Amino acid sequence: MLKQWQWLYKVLYWPTVVVFRILHPVWKVAGRENIPEQPYIIVANHSAASDPIYITAVVHPKKMYRIMAKKEIMSVPLIGRLFQRLGAFAVDREGDAVSAMLISMKTLRSGQGLLIFPEGTRIRPGKVIIPKSGPAILAARCKVPVIPTYLSQKKRLFSKITINFGEPYYITPESKHMTSEEEQHYANEMVAKCYALGEAK
Repeated sequence: MLKQWQWLYKVLYWPTVVVFRILHPVWKVAGRENIPEQPYIIVANHSAASDPIYITAVVHPKKMYRIMAKKEIMSVPLIGRLFQRLGAFAVDREGDAVSAMLISMKTLRSGQGLLIFPEGTRIRPGKVIIPKSGPAILAARCKVPVIPTYLSQKKRLFSKITINFGEPYYITPESKHMTSEEEQHYANEMVAKCYALGEAK
């Protein structure tokens, strides 16, 4: 996280943790030790707008990251501005994603981490969607570890929340320039690893 956002993050971190612990008294968090020193990419399944906050609440502040968020969220008054102040940046899922990719590469190469949801939108339990290949391309080009992560899909008040961080792995294609089929293969594998952690909980 860039220095200009650190003070706000530190102010909000513990109040946020307390609130979520009240809303969900029972937490099961596994694999936190799998999050390495930066840079890295955490990729997770996505079922609710609050997912970034849940994951953030269990990652040690010293290993904080920037969040790639859809532009619709970033356009919401107050919320979008707050996310920006916390280091989040927008990606246009249906349009030009070059800007978001450049910010992501700059972030990783500067030694920071990233949180990305490869599915690109919230997914209801049982629904299947073709994941975005951007995170796989980033991981391969920047040679950083990917940490697949599973987060409980149902988040009713006072329900149990499970967050599993898997073992980090690298995407190492045979060729420097992946074909679109290879990119999609690695993207599919990435999401499959996330849900496999949920099945093993």
